Amino acid sequence: MLQNYYTLLKLKKELNSLIGMKLIEFFSQEKDSATFNFFDGAKETFLHFSAVPFFSALYINHRFSRAKSNTSDLCPELLGDYLQEIIVYESERIIEFKFIKFAVVFHIFGGANSNLFVCKNDKKIVFALNNSEKFLTQKLLTVKGNAQDFLDLKDKTLLDALAKSNLLLGKNYATEFCFLNDLNDKKDFLIENFSENELQEIYQKATAFAKNLTEHSEVYKLKNIENNEIIFSLIPLNNFEILKSFDSTSDGIKSVVVQNFVDSRKKELLKDLLPKLKRDFKRLNDSIKISENLTEPLERADKYRSYAELLLSQPNIKQRVGEEIELLDWNGKTEKIKLDAKLTLLENANKYFSKSRKALVDAETREKRLPILKAKLENIKSEIEKIENANSIKDLEKMKNELVKQSTIIMQNEERPIATKFRVFDLGEGYTLYVGKNAANNDELTMKFAKPNDIWLHARGSSGSHCVVKGDTNDGKLPKPILKAAAEIAAYYSGAKNAKYTPVCYTQKKYVNKPKGANVGAVTLQRESVIMVEPRVPQVVG
Repeated sequence: MLQNYYTLLKLKKELNSLIGMKLIEFFSQEKDSATFNFFDGAKETFLHFSAVPFFSALYINHRFSRAKSNTSDLCPELLGDYLQEIIVYESERIIEFKFIKFAVVFHIFGGANSNLFVCKNDKKIVFALNNSEKFLTQKLLTVKGNAQDFLDLKDKTLLDALAKSNLLLGKNYATEFCFLNDLNDKKDFLIENFSENELQEIYQKATAFAKNLTEHSEVYKLKNIENNEIIFSLIPLNNFEILKSFDSTSDGIKSVVVQNFVDSRKKELLKDLLPKLKRDFKRLNDSIKISENLTEPLERADKYRSYAELLLSQPNIKQRVGEEIELLDWNGKTEKIKLDAKLTLLENANKYFSKSRKALVDAETREKRLPILKAKLENIKSEIEKIENANSIKDLEKMKNELVKQSTIIMQNEERPIATKFRVFDLGEGYTLYVGKNAANNDELTMKFAKPNDIWLHARGSSGSHCVVKGDTNDGKLPKPILKAAAEIAAYYSGAKNAKYTPVCYTQKKYVNKPKGANVGAVTLQRESVIMVEPRVPQVVG
């Protein structure tokens, strides 16, 4: 309730201490905010205005000093003028500061329309904090309260009528009024359901309640027990916990503004950090479950070894018998064993022995990985707990930076170094091959990462990865072993990876173009050479 009409009336009593002071500074050091520095000949007093949506507020800042950098002076013609009068517009969330030559008008609406205007005595606007170009040289329109009379809102509930009528209570004060006057069970009744006498009595009590709001000696920072919302209030409220009371209205307003801003920033950081950490937590947890299941790979190893031994037990192991064979295992059970029709029983047996060994390696790898994965999981669990229990923006910012450094998670909008986005292979002799991973990745590799003299390769007549060789390529040539190795990898990462030999075209990147409107990953070549190679499984080094 920072922008409530009665908050402004209460605040005005405190702001009146500025009357007669000289304005010596008017500046901004944060977006959508402005600070005034008043001087009475002995001491300085700072007045802060925020037009930030949802944080719109005006208050004397008792503990403030101007930053040494990143501040900008505003409306210099206002400096040196003396404050003469402060007016709160009737039934409006608008305060006007009348100086000798100018007037400063604060629209404290809480939304996008919050603003600050500096006007001449003829109301012509000479400065606006927000959308200055829109308002400059216009006249500031006189604002009159247009809230309907409480007794005229027949189609509203009692609570809505108290909150939105000319009583200007707002939802929280209206709710408190109903609680104090035993109207909780009737607050959702329509006004038309009450008798005229009942409405008159309610209106009189509500008017007295509203008038009394500004008469309390203290103001409060409250927390909603149900949803933890932090609010400013002129009085204690039912269902709200008192976090702190203040003798100064400005101090209370400032405390809530700062608290809400900190909480808002924390929510942004938590929204950025926690989902990624929880995603990684789930992935690690899933990996641990897989690693803990040693039975599955061991059973695979036994099954494949059994298949291999059964095949070797046949009388003619050098024959080819098709894609499947039925054999009795050692327990007399029939086993259907799938075969590679191109291979003999002996060759198929060796293939199953190889699969058995891989399954055993898989089990061993899982066992070795398990403590590492569990340690990482505990680390992420600890980070999640620290983030959820963080008490300040500074702590969260520090944690975010640490997580980025540790590469625990890749933060949104923080791009990785481009070279790490591709498959990387060391070809030797100072040459490195970069291979795209998909169509969009191919475009980025070719059109953004590759330099004009780099060597570009692609399997000819087939879909596949774009490949770029970096090194000594200024003359457009590569040593034959380097070219062959790069082409073999390009062939392997193509639709022709299973061919005996694959044609691979190569040229310098400067001869590779992307026509306007071409599909993702599609390019044209101005010139090219072709080499025939056998696709080979490469050794990844990056």
